[in-house]
Amino acid sequence: GGFAGFVESVSKTLTASRSLIIQIGFPHEILLFKQCAQHMASFGIGFALNVAVLLLLGVAPSWKIIFLPFMLIPMAFLGSAMGLILALVSAVSNDVENGLRVVMSLLMISVPIVYFPSPTSQLHAWLQWNPLTHLVCSCRDMVLMGSFPNPLMYGLWTLVSLGLFMAAWRVFFMIENRVVERMV
Repeated sequence: GGFAGFVESVSKTLTASRSLIIQIGFPHEILLFKQCAQHMASFGIGFALNVAVLLLLGVAPSWKIIFLPFMLIPMAFLGSAMGLILALVSAVSNDVENGLRVVMSLLMISVPIVYFPSPTSQLHAWLQWNPLTHLVCSCRDMVLMGSFPNPLMYGLWTLVSLGLFMAAWRVFFMIENRVVERMV
């Protein structure tokens, strides 16, 4: 998917190009952009196939699907922020990385993409504070129904995602040289 793919691809920023990083001095943000571009291309192909299957099944997406690329930006920011942190952690410790991946899996499982919990359930309260609920489900609802169910929470998590990305990027650049030294 979109979010998990960003986390996975960005988290491999340092490890996928380990030999290149050690041998050549260049701005490492290029690797981040390369990883993101690869994931966006892969996501775009998969999304086009999904739309084709929907059309074959007689389900026509809303015309508001044209807004989807813009709606995916906050999800890309949040996934990239988590991926940057995972990239730093995975270069130093695999155990912490594995623990963070379990937490990420739980976040993804709890997103109500296929199911709709009762508003009176305890799960409903948790879902209201899970950023992926608003970011992922808003994209789904815009494509399939042409609606935007909770713009306030979507806007809040957009700002939080942007802030987390900026903070993670800053931390990444502050300590990446130390991490690269440990990779040698």
